Amino acid sequence: MHPTSSDPILVRAAGVWLCRQCRERLETLIATTPHVIDWVRANVIRGTAVRREGSNPNRTGSVAPCDLDAIDQADNEVAVLARWCAHAGLRTLPGPVHRDYYGVARAIAQGDTATVHHAARWLLDNLTALERQAWVVDMLADLDTVRGETLRRFPLRELVEHESAEPVQTALFG
Repeated sequence: MHPTSSDPILVRAAGVWLCRQCRERLETLIATTPHVIDWVRANVIRGTAVRREGSNPNRTGSVAPCDLDAIDQADNEVAVLARWCAHAGLRTLPGPVHRDYYGVARAIAQGDTATVHHAARWLLDNLTALERQAWVVDMLADLDTVRGETLRRFPLRELVEHESAEPVQTALFG
């Protein structure tokens, strides 16, 4: 995946498509997705969300009682994870979810993140088999892209740094 990587262990001969660094990145992205969604959704209520650059606190008019951008971004994280679960073989995620036309989960319903925790555990449990699929490179790219969007749109680092959960801080930010 990285042509200039200092870790030349692209073991394609053994059927593995990711170098060690990319595998670790994929594992981290999957493992932290439920925590990221929890953090973003915890800041949905107006007044609890950290003010983002470009927002205007003096704006007048009707304002939604919650941060719809936060809901949308959490749903984007759910949708990417669920799409790759479906592609990898976990066709139906348990729990209350909103599904697309094909039955793939697009968003969690009622704020229940148990579905996301289940999906992440399933992917992690099957990661050794998944990394033997050529499409795992696309999976890594999709998860990395949506996480980049989340981190750009929401100051998760600030939220997590104030949290005492050391394992979450380490998993998200090394």
